[in-house]
Amino acid sequence: MALVSSGDYERYYIHKGEVYAHIIDPKTLFPPRQFREVTILAKDSGKADAYSTALFIMSLEEGKEFIRQKDAEAMWVLADGTVEYSEGFRSYEKP
Repeated sequence: MALVSSGDYERYYIHKGEVYAHIIDPKTLFPPRQFREVTILAKDSGKADAYSTALFIMSLEEGKEFIRQKDAEAMWVLADGTVEYSEGFRSYEKP
């Protein structure tokens, strides 16, 4: 299994005191601000990488529906620090 994350905490730039993540929403042409991180667990690391970036741009509801249709699981860290999981993600955690 591959574990891949996309987030706003390592790749970013600062312009006039404002922090901008490296992931750009093609609809707004600005970085999304609803998540700090999206992590994907999947058998294929290439797909996991693509999914983590795609889900970073989607709303939480859209992302949950998207990942439900894939052979993968997801974890979202929201801007306020709240953590959300896809249906099967936590089954991979060690007790």
